[in-house]
Amino acid sequence: MQTRIENTTYGVMEYSMYGTGEPILFLHGGHSNAKEILTHKHIDTKKFILITPSRAGYGRTTLGNNESPINASKQIIELMDKLGFDQFNVIGISAGGLTAIALVSLNQHRILKFVLASSISKKWLKHTDGLYKKAKIMFNPKIEGFTWRVLRLGIIFFPKTIIKTMATELTNKRIKKLDEAEISDMKMMLLNQRSKKGFVTDLDQELNNEIIAKIKTPTLIIHSKNDKSVSIEHPKYAKQKIENSQIVWLDNKWGHLIWVGAESKKNIGYIKAFLNNRTGKPVSNNV
Repeated sequence: MQTRIENTTYGVMEYSMYGTGEPILFLHGGHSNAKEILTHKHIDTKKFILITPSRAGYGRTTLGNNESPINASKQIIELMDKLGFDQFNVIGISAGGLTAIALVSLNQHRILKFVLASSISKKWLKHTDGLYKKAKIMFNPKIEGFTWRVLRLGIIFFPKTIIKTMATELTNKRIKKLDEAEISDMKMMLLNQRSKKGFVTDLDQELNNEIIAKIKTPTLIIHSKNDKSVSIEHPKYAKQKIENSQIVWLDNKWGHLIWVGAESKKNIGYIKAFLNNRTGKPVSNNV
């Protein structure tokens, strides 16, 4: 995936863009960047333009003073202004959820549809959580490059071992077998990832609950019951706070990674149905 650079008043912003039709802004999750294509899976690029900026601190995008979701959202809105998109859909993914929520809440006149996919909707982890402590060490900007070099070597030479180990932090289901498509998806994702300064910033982000409560934009919340990375309290909270929202619960093998595996086509089918739906009716009975 080729990426481009745009200068904004909030710093340099990296992004990718391809496809034709109605624009979708993807706000990627932790460790990702503008090269992300796994979360574009099954989206018709003859109907949609897919825009993915590297969020603040990721890829070649400046962190600067954009640590907060609100400032990060302002940086992205300026990018959309420069690209000439007045109205667009937004998909917030995993740790990109708070930036997505801030962006939608503060720019509702510009947002067509909003999707929260495997997404956080409030502060993600407590400082006392084991995952928080481990992530702060492993993905500290001073050593994250080494961490990712080790992971990349592992995924090249011992892909099944690395993927199964990672799966224990992504899903509550035990993954015994991996097919070639699953291995390919995971390789594609991991070989493009880096944490840079972005991930440790994500770990400490918070957002005033009044901001999410202001959202009136039609919203789809899609989350797996088996998600081990982002607890089900997040989609429940989003459903409670966003007035015009519906929720789809998944029971998929890969938990947090709804884009991986044979079930991914059905999972993303809910998002496609929501984006294509002009009636406002729920996309499934799980609302």
